[in-house]
Amino acid sequence: MEAALPTLEMPDAAARWVPGFFAPDTRTLGSVLRTLPANRPDEIDSLVRLVENPSSPYALPGAVALDRHDCIHVLLGRGLLGPDEAFVVGYTMGAASSSIDQELLETFKLIAKRLYPRHYRMSEADLFVFDLGYQVGARSSVRIDSVPLERELDVTVDQLRARAGIDMDTLRAVYAAEKALFPQSIASARLPELLPS
Repeated sequence: MEAALPTLEMPDAAARWVPGFFAPDTRTLGSVLRTLPANRPDEIDSLVRLVENPSSPYALPGAVALDRHDCIHVLLGRGLLGPDEAFVVGYTMGAASSSIDQELLETFKLIAKRLYPRHYRMSEADLFVFDLGYQVGARSSVRIDSVPLERELDVTVDQLRARAGIDMDTLRAVYAAEKALFPQSIASARLPELLPS
């Protein structure tokens, strides 16, 4: 299933940013986050905030505030391109899957594909990557949306991955599959591999 992934219009720094994987990963969460060219919460589209922000009355299970969402990007080793966002949101929702029924999940995917503004909209390929993230997150014994990662900036990435129940072997296997399925995707091509620290 190879499909073209859209090129996002975003600042070059945001399009290039990838946190990477290291073994062991002794970087602190805060040190990696300081490299992130992040958006301010008021820059996020209102429809996206409506369904993905936990303070919204319409938030879906697994919704997290932007600071925690950014932390999850780091722990999963994902950048800021469309497939990266899709995987992070999918993983977070998957970890909360016990409170999501299939109809609600399909409604979110329809909103993300058809109603989100163009910059945030998920393509069919992005939704496939979302599903990969959802499946991996659903296997986790920890609801990552409930882990206050943003308060743990001085803790190492390795320690936080363990605390959040992230299975690195599973992630590497899923990322290898994503690379094989989408070899022309910039996001897939730069998926993290195990790098020496």
